Amino acid sequence: MQYKDSGNKWKEKCRTKSKIIKSCKREIRRLKKNRNKWKRGFKALASSAHRGRLKGHQYPLELIWLGIYMRIVLNVSLRGVSRSLQAMGLILGLELEGLSSTTIRNWSLKYGYYKLKKDLCAGEYVLICDESIVIGQEQVLLVLAVPIGEKSYISPLEMADVHVLEVKVQRSWKSKEIAACIKGKTDKIGITLSYVISDNGVALNGAYKLCGLKKVEDCTHIMANILKALYQKNASFLSLIKQMNAVRAKWIKSKYILYIPPTLRTKSRFHQLFSMGVWGQQMLNKWSKMPEIVQNELFFLKEQAVFIEEMSTVNNLVKTLSAILKSKGITKFSQQKCEKVFTDIEANTDYNNVKEFIKKMRIYIIKQKELLPDKEQILCTSDIIESMFGKFKNKKNAHDVLTDDVLTIAAFGGNMGFEEVEMACLNTKIKDIQKWKSENTVPSIIALKKQFKAT
Repeated sequence: MQYKDSGNKWKEKCRTKSKIIKSCKREIRRLKKNRNKWKRGFKALASSAHRGRLKGHQYPLELIWLGIYMRIVLNVSLRGVSRSLQAMGLILGLELEGLSSTTIRNWSLKYGYYKLKKDLCAGEYVLICDESIVIGQEQVLLVLAVPIGEKSYISPLEMADVHVLEVKVQRSWKSKEIAACIKGKTDKIGITLSYVISDNGVALNGAYKLCGLKKVEDCTHIMANILKALYQKNASFLSLIKQMNAVRAKWIKSKYILYIPPTLRTKSRFHQLFSMGVWGQQMLNKWSKMPEIVQNELFFLKEQAVFIEEMSTVNNLVKTLSAILKSKGITKFSQQKCEKVFTDIEANTDYNNVKEFIKKMRIYIIKQKELLPDKEQILCTSDIIESMFGKFKNKKNAHDVLTDDVLTIAAFGGNMGFEEVEMACLNTKIKDIQKWKSENTVPSIIALKKQFKAT
């Protein structure tokens, strides 16, 4: 009887071990299959990279595309791109130790040059134009073209929606020079210009008149200018700035930095009207939780509580209008939506400045509609050009001078494909970029000093 029991236990153990062994074998087969799959994928990737080598180039197309993408789209520094690709080369079995940051820069400039010289499709376009990025004595003129035609934008413009029509560097810009750039480019391509979106720069306005272009005023600049007119001599506003700056200077290195007011730059003071209101309202909401010494120092906020509430109202109004106008443009629907916002606020506020702001914004919207009565949708924001300027300024390896690096701005717009990168590398020579640099940029102060020392 005992023998029979022990035999049954032995059989159970064998069955259990057999199941474990079968399970392990299945797992081994699965792992081998998975391993072989990854091996084939790795070999295919490595071989395709080697097969994609461009004529006259040491490196494969995929690698060049990735280098340009990291530099222009991801905004990685030149050395960062070089080291990242070298590390990738170790993984893929590619010899990339000699890949320098200069090579990455040349790829990016070639692609920017190609995009700038590429002709646009025939159709109707809106221009967005500005002169900015003052570095030393150099100033960049940037002209963007937005295709409208059949497409109706229901969201803010992105860089992929615009094409860089012209980018050029000079020490200063006059109306005739800007007009010559716009006419020269548009006449050569043969596109139809509907209108231009811009701020109220004197030289720019003169250029639009010479070109016979209708100008839609940028809603962001309009709102900023209205606020400036309303508050630049406002006693409460000036007093609040003075008191906030005094507290900031006193607490900048103290233990009360948690309660410190926001920085107020002189040039963008009216843009920062909102941050003042947000900070002031936040302090008032947390008043009972703050130490007594902080309450004493910030007691001026209690005295300015009504004005802070006014700023909060203006802040909310501007945010609401921006969300409507920047995403929808000026349309019949957006005009009705803005009017509802105006009516609701007027019914619930007694602030004269808020009512004056609403009055001027009504006039602005009506003027733009009267300017282009046949347009169902009018784009009215040039934020995209400021974004492109900002992206260029924030690039790694930035210089204190403007060089042919401004060509990379031309690559910000549109989508980056393998075919375009291939065409850019095959059809653009370094001498083309050097020629463009001599015709479209000016010698920097640093370059002039070097020439002076050499003579």
